[in-house]
Amino acid sequence: MCSCTVTRWIEDAPDGTETGEPTETAAPTETGDTQTGDSGGAPCPLPVPDHVTLESPVYGSNNVRFYVPHSGWALASLHASRQLAGLAREDIDLRLSPAWFFAVALETSFMGCSDQTPADPLDASNTYPRRTDSDLNGCLGLAEDLHLFDLCRLYPETLACTDDTHAQVISSDLQATTGRDNIEPGILATGFYALFSYAMLQWSSGAGLADPDAWLAAAADPYAVEKLMALAHRESAYSSLVRLSVQGCQDQAIEACWETRAPSRAALAQGVASHVAVLDAGVAAGSCYDRDLSAAEIEAYVAAIAPLFPDLDAAAAAAAGLAALETAVPGAEQVPFQQVADAVLDGIDTALPWTLRCPGSELTTAFGMGCPP
Repeated sequence: MCSCTVTRWIEDAPDGTETGEPTETAAPTETGDTQTGDSGGAPCPLPVPDHVTLESPVYGSNNVRFYVPHSGWALASLHASRQLAGLAREDIDLRLSPAWFFAVALETSFMGCSDQTPADPLDASNTYPRRTDSDLNGCLGLAEDLHLFDLCRLYPETLACTDDTHAQVISSDLQATTGRDNIEPGILATGFYALFSYAMLQWSSGAGLADPDAWLAAAADPYAVEKLMALAHRESAYSSLVRLSVQGCQDQAIEACWETRAPSRAALAQGVASHVAVLDAGVAAGSCYDRDLSAAEIEAYVAAIAPLFPDLDAAAAAAAGLAALETAVPGAEQVPFQQVADAVLDGIDTALPWTLRCPGSELTTAFGMGCPP
């Protein structure tokens, strides 16, 4: 990671600077065209979507058939969502479903940052396009001098923060050499940044909300949280577009306050909201990820996230996850995801040297404010 200092706040980038951004977006709906998933149509206890046809285009492609490429995506998105939900213990109501992390990845990279992404197991002709232009910052678009800079000053004792952390743990540029596409740690780091962005809604030089929970609970836009967190993720937690949303759009669609000024960012917000709506509706209809989770995949997940957390005892975390697998079905080497993933993550969490928390003292030092009330 660079040792540079930030000398100006990062505002919204010039409109349309990314290539191939979606320009047409369907409005979020409550139902989507779901395909029968691995759960056989039963409601999903673990809300990880799978095999759902999206209603909004992704990078200009219509009727994209969403699927979860492998268990690492499923575990990481569920893990990050669970960690955010756990902030309720601090009276912070930041809830982002696993679908949100997939939606951000779709809008950032078309989930195409890995050389090893397999085809849809139900249809080999269905694949995610490889987008090498996303490799520098990985599938979730985490920049070294933006996302990682702030995460490391807020969580210096939790996250790996060395000169090569971004290259080794976030970027997928070196995957041919390292064998790591860094999808799993990227998803977890995105959860950390969402919490930072949420706390920054209080910042007096930004949105200036005294109580983000209360403002968002009263917002007319049912996807206000998902849109604002996606916007902050793409633009930065300091984005003037976030401020405009809060200042004028509590009673209407969040993007109405800036869609003329930044149409591509409006498309981003609408796209993320649409994907979340359709994917979550798919979960409700039973289209969820439920392929078998194996012992090897649990060990691979822990190995993937371990470099992001230098104090993690990877062996203990993997052992705790494997113990949950053994408890669920004694003697089994693999168990359906929906049956066991929650217990596996519970086990891994017991071995983690951290629990996602609002960085109160660090926020005070950096920005002169505490955590949301």
